[in-house]
Amino acid sequence: ATASANCTTDMTKFAYVSSTTGLSFVDVGLTQQKYYYCVKACDSTNECSAVSDTVSLLPDGRWRVAPTMVASPSAAVKTKSAAITWSTNRDSNSFIKYGKSSGSYGEEVGSSEQVSLHTISLTGLDPGTTYYYKALWTDEDGNTGESGELTFSTNPAPAVSAVKVTDLGLYSAYITFTLKNATRAKVEYGKTVNYGSFVSVTTATNESSYTIKLEELTEGTSYHMRISAEDEEGNTFTSDDYTFATLPLPKVSVVKIQQVRGMPTATIRISWLSNTGISSIVTYYPVGRSEMTKDQIVLTLTKAHEMIIKDLTDDTDYVIVVKGKDLAGNSSQPAEYKFKTSTDLRPPSISELKTESTVMGVGEEAKAQIVIYWDTDEPATAQVEYGEGTGSDYPNRTQEDEALNLNHTVTIPDLRPNQVYHLRVVTKDKAGNVTTSYDNVLITPKSTKAALDLVVESLSKSFGFFNNLNSIVK
Repeated sequence: ATASANCTTDMTKFAYVSSTTGLSFVDVGLTQQKYYYCVKACDSTNECSAVSDTVSLLPDGRWRVAPTMVASPSAAVKTKSAAITWSTNRDSNSFIKYGKSSGSYGEEVGSSEQVSLHTISLTGLDPGTTYYYKALWTDEDGNTGESGELTFSTNPAPAVSAVKVTDLGLYSAYITFTLKNATRAKVEYGKTVNYGSFVSVTTATNESSYTIKLEELTEGTSYHMRISAEDEEGNTFTSDDYTFATLPLPKVSVVKIQQVRGMPTATIRISWLSNTGISSIVTYYPVGRSEMTKDQIVLTLTKAHEMIIKDLTDDTDYVIVVKGKDLAGNSSQPAEYKFKTSTDLRPPSISELKTESTVMGVGEEAKAQIVIYWDTDEPATAQVEYGEGTGSDYPNRTQEDEALNLNHTVTIPDLRPNQVYHLRVVTKDKAGNVTTSYDNVLITPKSTKAALDLVVESLSKSFGFFNNLNSIVK
């Protein structure tokens, strides 16, 4: 009805407008005058309720309630940003208030544009953080609605771990690291913390390991290095600074070569220094005799080196080459020297001197012999001087064995049994240096009597046979 009327007393003044299965009705095409409405609720058999109270409204073109939310807010998150979207049944502006604690919203971002599909972007967020928020909207007539409290969590920032520098070389290095939550990474490096050079690699967002080779480096140089990772938004996150040094080119210096005195053969001591830990390698051969080349190697890596080279030839010029290799197999520049061994002035040293004596034959035909054994610390000849009894003279000597040996055996035959003898060893090295041993005194064994003599002696002792025989003769 358009005139003042009451649903309970003036129902005849009301005209049927429409029916609806919903809980609301919108009457359109009205003029600027007051309208009166009555409402009945009817079931499927058209049985209706009593009439409602009278409702009167003046259609002035203004909304008196906020738009209804028809799609709840949802968040599309990234590392430092989030986009919140929701929908209302009619146009309104769009605002989001948010904060890091429930019920505490220190920030508010929005748009005054009247829309039914709302999208608000939040930026400058902290990575890996949970945020609490509400969506708000106000229509053109000032009616405001808001959602309940909701949460979202930003994606974690790219994380770099397990950074290692491996396989260091003279001019290269391998960098291994583990990375997650990143789409791209750069290994930045340089001689200072300004870096200046980099190598890029595309990465997966799941945790993965990567190995990057840095090339064209300078040998023996310290470098700074860090991992720079980008997230899905292009935000850059950098790791701590790491340092490494390329291997120096091995160099040999302060080489000293000395003759070692008192050794049985020509012996030299070689010492030298290196700028980094390397093995010790000495190559040597007589001048002009490269086919006689020998190597002496110590694999232990060190910076201070010493090596003893034995069994060289006396009074001979040698070529000596000193070098080494580092852990990566890089070889130093060979350092070549010439050295002449001195003349041998040292006599052989005698050790393990032993004697054995035996008797050959029986009775008056028996002969004794002495066998002498000894060692020398260098190849030498063998001879024994000897005499009966004790004393300082050696009237007899064996024939000299001129073969140069380290182990010697000399036999003295045709000696008398049960006799004292003294002897000494005489040995001479290649250079003619002579050594004489200390004096040795020994007694040759007694001889065994002949069988007939033993029988007679036995009878004599047992029966006095010979004594009786002598008495008869007398």
